[in-house]
Amino acid sequence: MRMKFYKRFVRFKSKVFHLHPLFGFLLCNEDKGQSLINEAKDCKALDYVLEPFTLQPNDFKAFRRYDLEEVPRRILWHAKCLKFLSRRSFLLTRLYVSLFRPRFFENAQEASFVFRKLYPKYEVQKKLCLARALFAATTSKSFKQREGAVFIGAFLPSTQMHAWAIEGDRHADPYDELWTDYEPIAILR
Repeated sequence: MRMKFYKRFVRFKSKVFHLHPLFGFLLCNEDKGQSLINEAKDCKALDYVLEPFTLQPNDFKAFRRYDLEEVPRRILWHAKCLKFLSRRSFLLTRLYVSLFRPRFFENAQEASFVFRKLYPKYEVQKKLCLARALFAATTSKSFKQREGAVFIGAFLPSTQMHAWAIEGDRHADPYDELWTDYEPIAILR
């Protein structure tokens, strides 16, 4: 089953921002005062993102910490494919995650932990936020049942973007502290 893309329009000063659904770049138009129709309806995860203080704190003892030797090769290969694709093409990344979802981890926190272990450098992790969020979403067994969503946000008015995942009432990556600075402009579910 594919991950559906929901566009979210955001007003900032006299401009309206949104994400291009195919190519993943930030679009900016003049605000003409028209009403904006956001596509994401009934998304509990969006409520948590807009009000982050309502999220449950991450319990670092509650999720299993895998050694990389315990993780099947197909899962590690999946992470490498996401790393490669997310740096090159938003469209190919979306197509890939629609076709390949190897559920292995009990929750997204376990998946995020493994992804961070696979690519431990902080500077690299800042550039791999989309790959990490999609890895957590596609390898977690409980992501769909817990109404999880991957968010892409913009640090307005700049063009900096960041991606993160919310699973249930928790942030999927306990080590990601940047996401609260970004306004969500797209949702993948």
